[in-house]
Amino acid sequence: MKKVLTAICILGILLGGSRVMAEITSPYTVDEKSRVSFADMTVVSSYQGLENYQYEYVGGYLHITFTYTHHVLTFSSYSPRLYITALNPTTTSSPTVRATNVILQLLAGTHGTDWYEYDVQFDATGYTTVVTKGGATEVLNAHVTVTGQTDTDNAALANTFNIAPSTLFSMSFTPRLVHEVVVPPAPTASTQSSSRSGDRLRCVETNIGIYCPSEEVREWETKERMEQLIGLLQVLVRELEKESYLFTNSV
Repeated sequence: MKKVLTAICILGILLGGSRVMAEITSPYTVDEKSRVSFADMTVVSSYQGLENYQYEYVGGYLHITFTYTHHVLTFSSYSPRLYITALNPTTTSSPTVRATNVILQLLAGTHGTDWYEYDVQFDATGYTTVVTKGGATEVLNAHVTVTGQTDTDNAALANTFNIAPSTLFSMSFTPRLVHEVVVPPAPTASTQSSSRSGDRLRCVETNIGIYCPSEEVREWETKERMEQLIGLLQVLVRELEKESYLFTNSV
């Protein structure tokens, strides 16, 4: 059995090694589907191939999950990868590629027949991958540092199987920003009304955001300014009276 497994691995490398970087196109071609087939695919319970792809943002950073089935006697030369670029690869023929990393290649004779759950969480320097067998047994928990990665980079789940034309074995999911873009909320009705020219005090932009004083605060600020103005006028009157006294006595 060991000789058979070794022969399968060597044959797979010989046949698949020359085409490992076969086809992630530039510009990037989106080839997204609900199920993707692989050479090591099998049916386990209700799972078959790569399925259940989902993405969200956790702590502002991209979070990707999917399931994958694997048979112990085979492996795939076109395993799921993370394709990370400095630009949206769908809009340029020359993106700056940060990484084209196989997430985890399940091997013949090493990883048992089962369904596996992949969990990829990005952060400011790269991503952490957690893979569990049957949703219970952890087989990988590791962080990968991506050289040069920035929050404006794009990441996509893909493999390098030929996509001309698209087949059951090809995949290139939609690129997503590594860090989500936070859009500030639209001004509320109260903010808009306080900014009208008829208001005594408008909203002002400060170094910590837009400041819109309440009615009570505006009344207090107005009163304080009036008191300051009255104080200045009183000082001016006293100075004028002093000047008048000195002028009269000098004559």
